[in-house]
Amino acid sequence: MKEVTLPTGAILGLQMADFEDGTALYQTLCSELVGVQMPVSIQGQDIQSLAGMNINELKDGLLKMLGSPKIYAAIWKCMMVCTYTPANSSSPVRITKNTFQEASTRKDFLPVAWEVLSFNVGPFFESLTSMLLTPSPRQNNTT
Repeated sequence: MKEVTLPTGAILGLQMADFEDGTALYQTLCSELVGVQMPVSIQGQDIQSLAGMNINELKDGLLKMLGSPKIYAAIWKCMMVCTYTPANSSSPVRITKNTFQEASTRKDFLPVAWEVLSFNVGPFFESLTSMLLTPSPRQNNTT
């Protein structure tokens, strides 16, 4: 399990979701973002690098992700295998729909969602990037 300290001091325990849930998340992300213009400067970079980019370059994609019930549902499936330890606690709890009910924890929802999304879809896009950037050897098919 990978731990991430959130800006509020809470700790997110990241656990890789089931393959089917992770695949559903990246497929939903891809289908929901069709047609969204992405800056050329992100080509060949992993999904984690998007966090440091200028918000104006990413706003359409970001707003599409934030407003998509399909992406929201797919992220929740991946979140529910993770843990959350509030800033003033030492006891991690499994993330559920009730985790972010309180105002004090609600501010952690978007950072948690982003971390879970990045953690679960990053490996898919990492391999895709390497496949696109590495020419495949041509096969000689002589029959």
